[in-house]
Amino acid sequence: MKAVGVMGQDNMTRLFDIEEPSAAHDQVVVEVMAASVNDFDRAAVRGRYASAMGQQDPVMLGRDFVGLVTAVGADVDYIDVGMYVAGALEPQPVGQPGTFAEKVVVPAGSLAAVPDGVDVAQAAGVGLAGLAAVDAISALGAAHLGKLLIHGPVSGAGGFALQLAKAHGAVVAVIVPQTQVGLAWGLGADFVISEGSTPSQSIEEIRRFFGGGVDTAI
Repeated sequence: MKAVGVMGQDNMTRLFDIEEPSAAHDQVVVEVMAASVNDFDRAAVRGRYASAMGQQDPVMLGRDFVGLVTAVGADVDYIDVGMYVAGALEPQPVGQPGTFAEKVVVPAGSLAAVPDGVDVAQAAGVGLAGLAAVDAISALGAAHLGKLLIHGPVSGAGGFALQLAKAHGAVVAVIVPQTQVGLAWGLGADFVISEGSTPSQSIEEIRRFFGGGVDTAI
């Protein structure tokens, strides 16, 4: 089976032959249809995980994925062969197969069925970014977000956090790069500030909008 990874001092992406996966009692084998590029992958191709001497095992790329279930373990009774599922692997760089591969094997509990009508390529982009957003909202307390400020891009985790916060009734202001102002409005932000403003100007604009400070921030 083919998979994509990086290795050596040049950290160029290469095709590797790896063993085809099989499902243990609580696992599922998925034929990968789409896999997104995230910060783990960008760091790997920039050499972040290379050893000081440049000698290492391959770092296999890909952590988010969506695909078709081809095999299930004996103890898996809620996922069937033929289902479309999405998931994410924990970002452990060494010794772990990635999702830039023909197939991947994962615990059944780490998968979610792709809802009807959702494009599989779009579902592949949720993965780690979506989990980060859920964790952030949960850490703040979904029922107590109140006046929320999100500072940063909304093309990944920030965008998912924005939508989750609105679903929980928060009033959300965002500070984003100029190129994402339209996206932020489209995702439901109540107030959008371009990152081109100075920090002091951004603070004053937030205070004016909310009539004071914020309750929570991401």
